[in-house]
Amino acid sequence: MLNPDFEQTLRKYYQPETKAFDISNASTCVTEMNNWLKRATDGAIQQVVSESDIDELSLGFLLNAFVLDAEWHEYFKEVGKRPFYPKTGAPRPIPMLQQTRIFAYADATIAIAQSSG
Repeated sequence: MLNPDFEQTLRKYYQPETKAFDISNASTCVTEMNNWLKRATDGAIQQVVSESDIDELSLGFLLNAFVLDAEWHEYFKEVGKRPFYPKTGAPRPIPMLQQTRIFAYADATIAIAQSSG
């Protein structure tokens, strides 16, 4: 159960979906959290929580997700596959994208230092 003041703050600013789980059934907890994530990301992310993440010390999980549904101004070019090294298991090839050009940027620390003197 969430602290009532904390839950009120969450509801005021974030309109969350909250749910209590019985952590003795880790499989159900994981399935429901990952299903929520799939719905929240339109299927872009399939899993973020695994059964090994849930134990007797688990007090709660906060999940947040958003989907940006927008067109790129300039698309990236596919440049083949490169190895991805997961935390466990063998490396596996994943598709890579690339965009090469000069991009303008601002350095706020320089702007602040120049304006204060």
